[in-house]
Amino acid sequence: MSTNGKKGKKQGVAVLIQLALLLLLCACGDRGAAGYRQITQDEALQMMEEQTGYLIVDVRRPDEFARRHIPGAINVPDETIGSEMPEALPDREQVLLLYCRSGNRSKQAARKLADMGYTNVYEFGGINTWPGETVAEPEEAAPDPNDEPAPDEDSPAEPSEAALDYLVLVDKNHPLPEGWEDEIRLERFTNAVGDEVRVEKTAYEAYLGLKEDLAGQGVYVDLDSAFRSVAEQQAMLEDFTARYGEAYAGTYVAQPGTSEHHTGLALDLFLIVDGRIVYENEDLMRYPEIWARIHALLPDCGFILRYPGGNGYPYEPWHIRYVGPDAAREMAERGLTLEEYLAASP
Repeated sequence: MSTNGKKGKKQGVAVLIQLALLLLLCACGDRGAAGYRQITQDEALQMMEEQTGYLIVDVRRPDEFARRHIPGAINVPDETIGSEMPEALPDREQVLLLYCRSGNRSKQAARKLADMGYTNVYEFGGINTWPGETVAEPEEAAPDPNDEPAPDEDSPAEPSEAALDYLVLVDKNHPLPEGWEDEIRLERFTNAVGDEVRVEKTAYEAYLGLKEDLAGQGVYVDLDSAFRSVAEQQAMLEDFTARYGEAYAGTYVAQPGTSEHHTGLALDLFLIVDGRIVYENEDLMRYPEIWARIHALLPDCGFILRYPGGNGYPYEPWHIRYVGPDAAREMAERGLTLEEYLAASP
């Protein structure tokens, strides 16, 4: 008896099964492991333009949201999303479009929401590459000076962030401005080697954004040092002299009172490569490709490479300086150092 008929039926059933599996894979292939869907920013923009009933969710910190966000977005910080439904997201079937700064936190939030049973979660990356419109929270109107209560003479005035000049020049020819340490607001944290690091508040927030963006590219950094008092600078100079010699110390370490680290705006980075801390200067110099990737992201976070070489100090790939995003982007576009930028400014 011929078996061609049975063979044909078996082949037909096999084809149908393969087609069904293919359709299933196509339907699920663009979803994250936890059930959310990752889309491009162009796709997200198209959904916002053509659809209704969706909710744009910014999962960054409130201060980041206030500075810049997508119009119509609500702020549900990733760190506030636990195992309970967020009050701001009462409908598990509503279309949710999630973003953060670079795409790391939004993926984490998307996974958590999908695990809680949200069925229409779409993640589209970070606002730092968003092609559409963005807005900022309106600032509160300044109070009428005539309505201000008299200051309490027994209470010291709070340092004012607005009083700081983020373009301040401090070097061997320009000492730290008088009263700077009275105005600066410092954040403190402990780095990966157990050292306490102090950073000016705005510069620290910018550093966290830079660190997140780099982690999204598989590059991991930490802070070696930032703010340093005059006494600490003296101790550092003596340490470098003992370890590397007077000539090296005189080249790489500023004299006390003339270091940018007194501002809290100058940051020295170190690397974490394949889980190993790379800390010493001579070892850090062995990773030019990693430093190139770091330097490429500096301007959008408000930083410049302070000593690219040729401006009175040798090349230091780890030494970055916060000047604010607008100034940093302009310096990068025009290829200017801080000194050159200040000299060219009216």
